[in-house]
Amino acid sequence: MTIMYHRSIITLAAIAVLGSLIFISTNNRPFSLLHEESSHRKLTWEGVSLLKFKDPKSSSLRDGAVTTIPEGLRGREVEMTEENLNAALAAISVSLDDVTMYPNSIVPYHLEDVVQSSTMFANSFFILIYDPPTDAFLFLVPHKHNGKRRKLLASDENLAHRWVRNSQLVSSAENLAFMLRQTFPAQFQGRGSPELAFGITAGDYPHISDDCVSNFPDVSENCQQQNAPILQFGSTFKHFAIAPNMIAMPMPEAHHLHCFKHWAGNPGEVCSTLQAAGREGLPGALVFGEEFGLSWENLIPQVVWRGTEFGFLNHVDQSLRKFRSYELEDRVSSWEKENRIPHGRNKKRAAAHAMSHAYENLLPRWQGIFWTAEAEQEVVRKSSALPWRKSSALPWADIKFTRFPSHPEEIQKLEEHGINAVGERIELEELAKYKYHLDIGGGGGTTWSGTIQKLAMPGLLFHHLTPTKDYIHDYMKPWRHYIPVASDLRDLKQKYKWAESHPQAAKLIASNASALMRHLGTPEGFGKMFQEVFVEPVQRIIEAYSVSDHPGRPWREVIKEMEGQYGILTPVLRCTGASITSCEKIGTGDQ
Repeated sequence: MTIMYHRSIITLAAIAVLGSLIFISTNNRPFSLLHEESSHRKLTWEGVSLLKFKDPKSSSLRDGAVTTIPEGLRGREVEMTEENLNAALAAISVSLDDVTMYPNSIVPYHLEDVVQSSTMFANSFFILIYDPPTDAFLFLVPHKHNGKRRKLLASDENLAHRWVRNSQLVSSAENLAFMLRQTFPAQFQGRGSPELAFGITAGDYPHISDDCVSNFPDVSENCQQQNAPILQFGSTFKHFAIAPNMIAMPMPEAHHLHCFKHWAGNPGEVCSTLQAAGREGLPGALVFGEEFGLSWENLIPQVVWRGTEFGFLNHVDQSLRKFRSYELEDRVSSWEKENRIPHGRNKKRAAAHAMSHAYENLLPRWQGIFWTAEAEQEVVRKSSALPWRKSSALPWADIKFTRFPSHPEEIQKLEEHGINAVGERIELEELAKYKYHLDIGGGGGTTWSGTIQKLAMPGLLFHHLTPTKDYIHDYMKPWRHYIPVASDLRDLKQKYKWAESHPQAAKLIASNASALMRHLGTPEGFGKMFQEVFVEPVQRIIEAYSVSDHPGRPWREVIKEMEGQYGILTPVLRCTGASITSCEKIGTGDQ
C-alpha cells in the first residue's frame, strides 16, 4: 500500500513536470488548456500551432527582442526593488532610448521637396506655407483624382474643400498655426520674415497612397523616397523608409493636441485632462489609485479590455479580418464529428476551437475575444474536474466589445454558441479596480486615450506593440512602465502568468507607470515634453528650410510652375495664429 502510494505521488509529480515542460514549449502561441477528450479519454493539446503563424508585417527584430521576458525577470520571484529591476532592464538586448518619433536631423530642403511629398498621400494632407506679406499661415491642398491631375474649376466649391471636411486635419492645422505663433513669435513678424513651408497630415495613421505602402515597410518601386519634413498629427510608422522625416505630433484628441495648445497659450499651466481625478472634486480626468483608495493587492486579477469592434491597419495589411459566421458552422460541425460529440453538447468549446483555426488571420481585437473564450472554458474545466470544491475563480481574460458598428451576424452566431463577445461598458473609475489592462490598437494601430489612461491606473498595462506608435510612446519604456505584448497577442497569456508569478516586479512596473503619468501632468514634466515633442523638431524644420531654389521669387509663382508635374495646389485655409479661432476657409480664387 505504501509502495503504491509513493508510486502515485511520483506519477503525479512526473505529470506535473511534463505539463510544465509542455507549457514552456508552447507559451508563445494561443492554445486550449490541457484537457481530456470525452471520447478518446486521452490528454491532448488543441489550438493554433506555432508553425502555423506567419511572420506578420507588424513584427520586427526590435519588437521581438522587447517582448521577450528579460533574463533578470525570469525564474522565481524575489523581493523586487528598483535596483533589481534596473539590473534586469539592462539585460534587454535592444534599447529604445536611441529611437525617437522625430529624426535627429533634417536635411536641407526646398519648396519643391515639400510639394513633391504631397504625391505620397491619398488624402488628408496640407502644405503649410507662412506668407510674410500677409503675415498668415496658408494651408494648401493638392488636387488629384485617381492618381491623375485634375483641373480645378473656381466654381467647384466641394472639390476645393474636399479635404477641409476632414475635421482632424482642420483641427490640427488650426492648433498648429496658434502654437507656431505663440511659441516662435520672433520667427513670424510679417514682411521681412523668412518664408516657411512643410507638409502636415492628420488621422489615425498617415494616409499614404496604396502605391507607396505596397511594399511596406520598405520603399515601393512605385513611390519615390521623400525627405521633406512632414508633421503627422496622429500615429506614425515605426519603421518606414519612404518618409524618414515624418514627425509624430500630438494626436487631435483631448489628452494630447488640446493639452499642447493649452500650454502654448498658457505657459506653465497643464491641461485638466492630464490631471488626477478624485472624489474630492479634483478637476482632472486620469484615475490614479491613491485618490480612489485603490491598492495593488486589492485589484481584480483579470486582463480587462473594452472597446469598439474596429479594423486594424487596413491600409497596410488587408489580410487580417473579423471572425466569419460561416467558419463557425463548418468548424463546429467537423470538430463534433471528429471527437464523436453529439451536436450541440458543448457549443462554447466547439466555437472556441473554430476560432483557434482562424486565429492567425483575425484582427487583434477578435484575437482578444478568442482568449476570453479560452479563459472562460478553463474555469469550466477546472470546476468540472473538482466538482466537490466550490470555486470563485475568474477567467484570467475579460476582453470584449462594447459596441460594433457593422456585421453583427458574427456576434450573434457566437452568442448562440455561448461566447459573449460583447460586454458591459466599464467607466474609468471601475476599470481602475482591475489589476491588468490591455490597449489593443485600432485603425491606426494604437489607442490614443486608452494608453495613458491605463498607465495612470494602479494596475499593470500590457501594451500592444504594432507597426505604429505615438509620440507619447517615447516616454514609455518596456518592462519599466509596461509589459509588451506581440501584435497578434500570441504571448498575452504568457505575460499574464509571468505577472501573477512575479507580483513584486509587476507592482513596481505598474507603480512606475503611474508615477510617469503624474510627472507628465506637472509643469516640469509637461514643459519638458512640449519642448522635446514640438519646439525642438519645429526649430530644426525652420533651420532646414531654404529658398535658394527661388531667391527673390514669390512662392505662388513657383508652385504655379509646378502644376504640370505635381498638379494644382489650392489654398483652402488661412490662419493668423492669433487665437485658436483665427482660421477661415478661403475660396479657390482668394489667396
